[in-house]
Amino acid sequence: MEYNLILFTCLFPDSDALLLKCPLYQMHLQKIVGFRPPLEYLTTQNLIYSPAYNFKDRNRHRRESYGIVGAPVGERQELAIASDTASAICWRMCSEDSDCIAYVHLLDSNECYGYSYFERTTRYQSIADELPLVADAEAVFYEKTCLKVPEVCKQRKWTLTKIPGTSLVFQGKKTIATLVTRRECAERCLFEIEFKCLSASFAPSYRNNRERFSQHVPQAEQQQHQQHQSQPNTLGRCILSDKDKMIQPDAFRAAPYDEEYMENQCYERPIENDSCSYELYANSSFIYAEAKYLGLTQKECQSLCSHETKFYCQGVSFYFERDLTNSECLLHSEDIISMGPRSLKLREKSVYMRRVKCLDVQVLCTQDEMAIKYTPKDWFYGKMYASMHSKQCMVQGNGTSSTVLRLPIGTEVKENRCGILRAYEVTKAYQRIFISALIVIQNNRNVQTQGDRLIKVGCIMSNSTMRKDGHTDGRNDEDGLEGEDIPNAIALESSLEFAQQ
Repeated sequence: MEYNLILFTCLFPDSDALLLKCPLYQMHLQKIVGFRPPLEYLTTQNLIYSPAYNFKDRNRHRRESYGIVGAPVGERQELAIASDTASAICWRMCSEDSDCIAYVHLLDSNECYGYSYFERTTRYQSIADELPLVADAEAVFYEKTCLKVPEVCKQRKWTLTKIPGTSLVFQGKKTIATLVTRRECAERCLFEIEFKCLSASFAPSYRNNRERFSQHVPQAEQQQHQQHQSQPNTLGRCILSDKDKMIQPDAFRAAPYDEEYMENQCYERPIENDSCSYELYANSSFIYAEAKYLGLTQKECQSLCSHETKFYCQGVSFYFERDLTNSECLLHSEDIISMGPRSLKLREKSVYMRRVKCLDVQVLCTQDEMAIKYTPKDWFYGKMYASMHSKQCMVQGNGTSSTVLRLPIGTEVKENRCGILRAYEVTKAYQRIFISALIVIQNNRNVQTQGDRLIKVGCIMSNSTMRKDGHTDGRNDEDGLEGEDIPNAIALESSLEFAQQ
């Protein structure tokens, strides 16, 4: 997701008095992704954290790319001893300090700047009223706000993740009948009982707010208020959804800058099978991490992400060199859907694994055909095709029923038409042939999106496993996929090439 430079008013309360009256048990952090204060609000006065190896870059609008977050190669040994990430340090510093009302984390330099309503503290920059924010794809802004949350959410680091200028289109489950404020919209989602509300979309009502401002604000000030429609007392339309940007990434799209996508961080997402719920990107690492662990295997790293309770873990970066003593496991609360493809940085010997929903894919092979059956959880009107062979090896979806892509096999000439690869293992006792293909599941028939999936499927053809009854594993064939001899068939983990291609 790419952001243009936009002026956005921070969602601070109407005044400092409102926040000061908030009970401590209702004071919670919320996160705004892709925004930061203007440069004049980033000074040495309110710099609360900066790593020793940091470089300075105040000209943030002209930069184009950065290396992987971390120290130069010569300093890696010193970094490996550290147990905290910059994100964890900044969160702890502000959350444990009552004077800190908000802070921003600059992801490329790992600097954090703090803000307060109180002038008595010298650590933070004091903010009298509103703090303007500008779009920056490599920044995350955190603020304390007054919000009622369920009891199960008390252990979370933050209760809401907000991404201004975006929306989850066509995924509404319930529209609130009356106009509400942003806070009321968020609380409606947090306490929804009819279904599991994962996200909400808020859009201001301009006509209603103009009427409210005209009644309470002098005419000379009306224009100024209309330019700050992101204030907490702004009324608007609230749509609740049982989906989020991970479940329906193709529906997560840009919207007018004053609309807002809010993701519920209190709901416990179901834990899926690690073997199918991560999409891999080779030689890559995400731009920042909430937690870091050393000495783990890749599976252990994935398991930590799946069972993380302090925040919703949406992916991991796993670095491995020679042995486990040099391995590094990083947990991320955001992904390339919310922060865009530039949030992935080049890092050799590292793999980024984005958490995705498991796909219902079955593979069945005969001597002449490999059939890949995809059953969508909701609906599918896109297309399935062999990677790099979309014209001759493709099938289109027809809604909620299963879609079957049939690829010819049996000879290398047939298999080359759809990019199917062969690998051989031959001994005196038996012969095995492994044939595999990369399959793209594209949600839109005409446009590739970040939410599309590329999976690797294959069959093991062995003279020791073929049976004359025409079936393996005792499974019945509901789609008429028959043959005299049926090899073993498997669907492998999601692969990594699609997003890069």
